[in-house]
This record gives sequence, C-alpha cells and structure tokens, in this order.
Amino acid sequence: MQFSRSRHASYYMRNLNLLPHHYMVVDHSRLSMIFFCIFSLDILGVLPFDSQSEFVKLQNSQRGLKEPISTDQIEQWIDWIYDTCLLPDGSGFRGTPATAVPKHREEESKELSLVDYDIGNVAGTYFALATLVTLRDNFSRINRDAMRKWLRKCQRPNGSFGAFYLKEEGEIYGEHDLRILYCASAIRMMLGVPENRAGDIDISTATRYVLTCITYDGGISNATYGEGHAGLTYCGIGALRLLGVFDRVIDHSLKESLLKFLVFHQDIDEYDDDDTDDSESCENDGEVRSLNLQIAKNEYIIEGPSSHQKGHQDFAYVAGFNGRFNKPSDTCYSFWTGASLEMIGDCHRLCNPEANIRFLLSETQHQLIGGFGKLPGALPDLLHSCLGLAAISLSVDTLRKRQANLTDTEFPSELWDLKTIDPTLCISIDAKNHLLSILSGY
Repeated sequence: MQFSRSRHASYYMRNLNLLPHHYMVVDHSRLSMIFFCIFSLDILGVLPFDSQSEFVKLQNSQRGLKEPISTDQIEQWIDWIYDTCLLPDGSGFRGTPATAVPKHREEESKELSLVDYDIGNVAGTYFALATLVTLRDNFSRINRDAMRKWLRKCQRPNGSFGAFYLKEEGEIYGEHDLRILYCASAIRMMLGVPENRAGDIDISTATRYVLTCITYDGGISNATYGEGHAGLTYCGIGALRLLGVFDRVIDHSLKESLLKFLVFHQDIDEYDDDDTDDSESCENDGEVRSLNLQIAKNEYIIEGPSSHQKGHQDFAYVAGFNGRFNKPSDTCYSFWTGASLEMIGDCHRLCNPEANIRFLLSETQHQLIGGFGKLPGALPDLLHSCLGLAAISLSVDTLRKRQANLTDTEFPSELWDLKTIDPTLCISIDAKNHLLSILSGY
C-alpha cells in the first residue's frame, strides 16, 4: 500500500496551472477547482508557511515538485482571485472570471444595464474566502459590510439561500437546497459575526429550514420529505455548527438518529491481502459483503472482525462510504460522512478508519499520476482528489487519538505528516487559526 506526497502534490500543481479540457463544462465554478487544488496542497504541507525552524521539513515536503512553491507565487494567486473574481462594489465574488463584464465595455454595459448581471455567487464567494484564508491572506481587501448586505439579500423568507441575487430584478435565483445554505453560513463565519443583529442573516429561519430537511431515517435531505443523503447531511450539520445552534436544536434523540444514519453508510468489502492466485482468493477478491446493520454496528464498524471469526489470518477489510443506501462506495463520502461524525462530537471513532484508509489508498487512489477517482478504477478528478485526501487526514487524526505509536500500523509513514483539518469549514487547522487571528483584530 503506497502513498506518495510528491506525486499527489504534482497532480494538484499541474491542474492548478493548466486544467484539462474536460473541466470546460464547469468553468462557471472555476474558483471551486482552484480551492480543491490549494486546500489539498495545504493538507500535504507543501505551501510555504512553515516557520524558519521547519525549513528542512518544508524542503523535504516539496521534493518531487519541479519548482517549489514560493511566497511570490502565493501572492500572485491571491492577486488573481481579487483582480478577476471580486465584484467592483466588493459585495461578493464571481464563481469565475468568465462572467465578468469586460473592462473595455464598462461604459457601454452601464447603458445597457449589463453591469447589473455581473453578480456575485454564494458558492463562489465561499470558495474565494476559503482559498484566500488557506493562502494566509489578511482579508484587507474584503468589504465585510457590503458582503454581508449582499448575503442577506440572497436569503429567502423560508430561510434557504439562492446562489445569487439579480440586482436588476430584485429576485433571488438558484438552488433551494442545503449546499448554498452551508456556503452562506460559512461566509458569515469567515467575515465575522456582526454585532448588530440587523446586519446579520436570519438565523432562526435558516435553522428552521435545516430542521425541516431531517428525514425519517435520521439523515438530512435536499428538502422536506426528501431522501437522506450523506453530503446534504454534512451541509445541514455544518450550517448548524457555523450558526452556533447545533447543540441547542439537536437533542439526544436527533443526535442518535444522525449517528446511526452516518455510521451505517460504511460498506465492508472483503479481500485477500496476500494477493495469491489460489482459487479461494480469486473467489473472494472484490466481493462486497453488505453486512446487516446490527452486525455492522456492534462488531465490524466499531471493533472490526477478529481473525478467528473468519478463520483466515490474511483477510483485510476495505470499507468506504456511500452517500445513499444501496449505492456503491464513493471517495467523496468518506469525507462527507467522516466530517459529519466529527462535527457531531468526535464520533469518527465509531467507524473503522483503517478500513476507510485502505479503501482510499488501494481502490480509488491513482498510483501513477496521483489524485483520487470517484469509484474504484476511475480516473482522478479534482473534487474527489481533494475530498479523498481530506478524508484520509480525518481518519489519520482518529488513529492519532486512538494509539500512541503510529509507526506500528500498516500504512505509509507519509500519512502521519498530513495536516489536521477543520471539518466544519473544510480548511486546515492552521488556516482556521489564521482566520481566527484575523477576526480577533476586527
């Protein structure tokens, strides 16, 4: 089982410098692609923010990159985000420079009211702020009051948020689901909670909207009476945490239901770790064992099966996560589920982190070019590459809490150098501490 930090770092750097043509269809969300790359590089520890005493470690971490990342390059990335994606009035960020009104047509645009369609995007603004804080920007070019005012206009009466607010029509457009509400809650936190409630979003209606999306099986769905979904469960829990109301509105019963929903999304895949060619190995290779819920909870997910239960010393267990029941394991849900369990209250230990790391390293990691694919055998893409790496960081952190000597495990030693992440904001703990230092100065 291998993990090459330099190979993964090279993958993210290649995509950061030149995206393959397949990403043209998501150019409207280019900032998200940039965030996935930069957040991943931060987890790998190759961004140049270490102290002088860590210089040797930094050089080692950047070994394998054709050109180590410099502080000048960091400043260029920061300037690009501000220069191409921040709206002229500072009210928000575009999701991509492609939607900006060309500067040479600004006067003409004013006459045609085209400037009213050069608008901010809630998801794009979240990705911009998260990327900037990951690059350790000081937010000196952020107009917090203008951004808060714009964010309030994006909230609907039922508490949900639209992706953008069209100034010309005074209308909210875009999705109604929890993804945008989560992004809005994260923006509010990163800007700093306003002292004046009149300048804040409506927390009570936003909270009520999340609660109406909780399903009968304990998960959180896209809307009332929808199907529980691990990704939307993350958005709902994250929004409640960021709004500071989780512990007040989620009682013991709801918490138990959420835990049960999340824990039972880990799938056990049994395979022979000896990789021999005997008939028994071939017969069992790749066979997915969907264990019943009680066994999964009581024996496999929490404790893991013992060797005498299977009568075979060489069996290892691969256990990824799916987003909905009866679906295959998918790289990104290792993060959505694991981070949700952490946000509920250090509950990632209820799952099997070793089996999850095996799934990511042996099933969806691309050994040749780096990155992670969505499913076993799939080519890597930026979203799953980023969230796969973040999921490993969460699992490794759980192992750190569980045992003193990490070198005794089966996993590559480079995993223990991954940075710890904050599951709520989806940034590293180092970036989170930097954000808190910015907010303390306001």
